[in-house]
Amino acid sequence: MKKGNQTDFWGGTMFFVIGMLFLLVAYGVKFGDTVILPGYSMGTPARMGPAFFPFWLGLMLAVLCAIIAVNAVRST
Repeated sequence: MKKGNQTDFWGGTMFFVIGMLFLLVAYGVKFGDTVILPGYSMGTPARMGPAFFPFWLGLMLAVLCAIIAVNAVRST
């Protein structure tokens, strides 16, 4: 017998992955001196760079959807 709400779990997981992709594209991926994905400059809250909005939007999306997916698993 399956536990939890499968629709909420898979929906939360899908949007979590999308949020993490926003984070990776905005911030970039670097391993030591090797740059895999260059990313954009963040800037500051007073002078926002091109990565500022997508980074925080992706972070909020990932956190909220992780909460949704965890609650879907815990519900009976």
